[in-house]
Amino acid sequence: RDRQKLDDMKMLQDDVARLQSEMEELRQRLEQAEASEVEEIIQQRHRLSDGFSASEWYEKGFATDDLDEQIEYYSYAIEQKPDWNRPYNNRGLAYHYKGNYDRAIADFSRAIQIDPNEADSYNNRGSAYDDKGEYDQAIADYNRAIQIDPNDADYYINRGFAYYYKGDYDLAIADFSRAIQIDPNDAWAYLGRGISYRIKGDYDLAIADFNRLIQIDPNDAYAYYDRGLTYWYGLKDKINASRSFQKAKELGHPEAQEKLDELW
Repeated sequence: RDRQKLDDMKMLQDDVARLQSEMEELRQRLEQAEASEVEEIIQQRHRLSDGFSASEWYEKGFATDDLDEQIEYYSYAIEQKPDWNRPYNNRGLAYHYKGNYDRAIADFSRAIQIDPNEADSYNNRGSAYDDKGEYDQAIADYNRAIQIDPNDADYYINRGFAYYYKGDYDLAIADFSRAIQIDPNDAWAYLGRGISYRIKGDYDLAIADFNRLIQIDPNDAYAYYDRGLTYWYGLKDKINASRSFQKAKELGHPEAQEKLDELW
């Protein structure tokens, strides 16, 4: 999400600069225009004015963390400029975070209609399908996002988790491994691959991934917790399991104390 916000800000700055340049060009044309050209130039300026208004509403939505305000502001941007894909995409994200997956999917689908080559819109729609439990549709969208941009680790991670929830652990591991090739410091990829290895019974590989995750983020309670599960259920190593659960407890994992009580 942080990466997308940076992309959005750059896009917004570029769009405003373009609109300003076009407005200035039209102003100069209007000063020198023949009488027959004036009406068309004025109409073009009105359209650009709507574009400015859409960008302003978009910026307001972009600047607030309140989901209801985001939806309101992006809706105003859509009213001003209904053929702009980004307000649909961002309003879809707000609906998604509110748990309204169907409306989110509708907005992502509209964004895709406007720009079928925007990988993030497919990825975002896939995430909404994921949260609805519709994993095949999610995977289809992640596939399309990867076709458009095969070098984005997030798309492989998201598809990996969809495969994981379907029980296709080998495919999940392949996607998490590809994400790690792209970004060797992506914690989510190690978490997903470690859990998948544990379920497959590859306990040493799982421990290695959880250790790497802890190196990346020493304060990740879930990394210690999942490592503890692997030591306990997989390797029958109560001592290391206890140490991992204790650290997970210190970092606030809600189930770590329960596991410590079961151990001893």
